[in-house]
Amino acid sequence: MKLEKITKKYKIREKEIIVLENINYEFNEGKFYLIKGHSGSGKTTLIQILGTMLNPTSGNLYIESKKINNLKNDEKAKIRNKDIGFIFQNYCLNEKLTALDNVILPMIINKKIKKQERINRAKKLLEMVGLGNRIEHYPNELSGGEQQRVSIARSLANNPKIILADEPTGNLDKKNEIHILELLKKISEQGKTIIMVSHSDFAITYADKLLEIDKGKLVEVNHEIK
Repeated sequence: MKLEKITKKYKIREKEIIVLENINYEFNEGKFYLIKGHSGSGKTTLIQILGTMLNPTSGNLYIESKKINNLKNDEKAKIRNKDIGFIFQNYCLNEKLTALDNVILPMIINKKIKKQERINRAKKLLEMVGLGNRIEHYPNELSGGEQQRVSIARSLANNPKIILADEPTGNLDKKNEIHILELLKKISEQGKTIIMVSHSDFAITYADKLLEIDKGKLVEVNHEIK
């Protein structure tokens, strides 16, 4: 995934606000990237652009050398479903579906995956995140850490190349934060690109690359890796 001269501006009461300015950066396969920045610095805006949900004002987003931001909405939706997995702070699980069915859900519109394969894959993913014995439980029967693990399993359902995580440990205690960070690190070591936004200083020790957004600029920062 590559950002080329990405700028995002908003106009508020005839005043132009520059949120991101001329950002150039390339995210590589099998790396864990952590993006930090103060509230309102543009972290969520950047994640939305990376996730093809928001167009930059200028500049280009590439996934595997393919220019993305000028594609039609239905083409972007296909890329999101196939190439990008999403993990959110508030889990965003369907309360009326079991853990198993929540993980199956993104695969339903993927015509290449047959029904039994969906079930088998969802079970394996839930086992991978340590929830093999909770597949028939509903979100309200799971702890916050368990719900986040379901959302991680769901993000992997269509075997995407990239995982975007927006404050995935923000609602968790330290024990569950460690569990989630170790899981994301393991996933990156298996070849996925993890791009995570977080306020957590503790998360820095798990990242291969630390990035900071300040005054609209994205800067790589040197840090010690765990």
